[in-house]
Amino acid sequence: MIIILFFSAAGITFSGQHYIGLDNTMKFRDVVDVYFDQDISFMLGYGFDRSDIEDTVIGEGLRWLSLELQWNRYSVNLGNDYVGYFSGMFLSLNKDEAVGRDARLWGILLKQEGILSSDFFIGEMRAGTYVDSGPMVAGGVISFSKGILRVGTGYLRFMVRDDDTLIGAPYKEHFTLFNSYSKEGKEMGVEFMLMRNLGKYDPVLGWVKDEYIGTGGYFYSNLSFSPLSLSLELKHYNGIKSSFTTPPPCTPDGESINQGENEMGGLLGIGFTGDAFESIFKISKSISPSSYLYEVESTTKWYMTEDLSLTADLFYKNRSLPYRIDRKLNLIIETFSFSISPILAYITEPLWDENPFFETSIEMGYTPLPLGVTLLIDKSFSEYYKEDFFYKVSIFYRGDNLETSLSYGKTREFLECGSGVCRWVPGFEGITLSIFLRI
Repeated sequence: MIIILFFSAAGITFSGQHYIGLDNTMKFRDVVDVYFDQDISFMLGYGFDRSDIEDTVIGEGLRWLSLELQWNRYSVNLGNDYVGYFSGMFLSLNKDEAVGRDARLWGILLKQEGILSSDFFIGEMRAGTYVDSGPMVAGGVISFSKGILRVGTGYLRFMVRDDDTLIGAPYKEHFTLFNSYSKEGKEMGVEFMLMRNLGKYDPVLGWVKDEYIGTGGYFYSNLSFSPLSLSLELKHYNGIKSSFTTPPPCTPDGESINQGENEMGGLLGIGFTGDAFESIFKISKSISPSSYLYEVESTTKWYMTEDLSLTADLFYKNRSLPYRIDRKLNLIIETFSFSISPILAYITEPLWDENPFFETSIEMGYTPLPLGVTLLIDKSFSEYYKEDFFYKVSIFYRGDNLETSLSYGKTREFLECGSGVCRWVPGFEGITLSIFLRI
């Protein structure tokens, strides 16, 4: 069971998320924000995990603790914090529950905001909810913003500790230079990153020299000339893969071939908006010495009447490792209080199933505010998947001060991509309860 809580009143905000499983697993995270006035505030939060690791080991204990003090343009954070800069090549410590990523800094983070902004940090980096220790890091970022222009640079260093026994722990430096331009209807930026690897820890030999230079380059541009819009992303990464960085994947669904190990490619997007419709087309290509990834996505939405719309979403993906071709059509029909969304997927996956197979689902919702109900029916037509029928029923209420939902069902495993990484999310069977309260 999942329980989500939210409470707000008179300058104090409390939020919490609690998960209790039938297999003796527990997770909870609570945050309290207190605002004294517009210039002074502080935040205190904590979290706890008791969860299975690969079905064999139980990880239990405090996983998140943070205290943040803020005054005017200055802030100090002690404990855990998520830190990221520029495109993510230089440093990206974030949480993405969809792909099981939870990278964060355990230490001290100092911030100063303004035309000339600066961040300085030192502490231990932890990648993954269940990693109790990681490499020490120290560094900083300075950026200058004036009007439509922003320029920034950063440096960080992974520090060697005599008592560090983390297998494969890095001993390296990151340098980056970032420049961006933003104006109404026009946006572009470029980042160059250099990773200098000096050594790593070997469980037998100890610290050994393993020097090499990794490089990364990323460019993006978004242009809008009504009714047309254009977007372009380009990447070239060589040897910058890390648990603490997320180089932009430049793909519609967020999948990367090897997360910056050795890949190049780009994404092109074209959008058009008319009087009664809007459409966007995206195509991407990524290659490495040993693999490839092609993706095409097209989404068009027609506004048939003031209260009726039809959306058609076409998606195609062809990857080499593992070899799999996805073809999917998703239609969404929406009115003021009713929606229906049938999905048809045609998949080629010869590693598991000799013949291509279909996956179908249909989701219906009746949502006259403030009450609503949704129903999901999902079925596979494959010889490989033994469980081929899934369902989910949800009931919710949305009021001015209270939002709550209750769901029950059995959902299939699915591929989720984020931060350049994709993973198969296991299916879920049970009850989910969410509560948001505002006072």
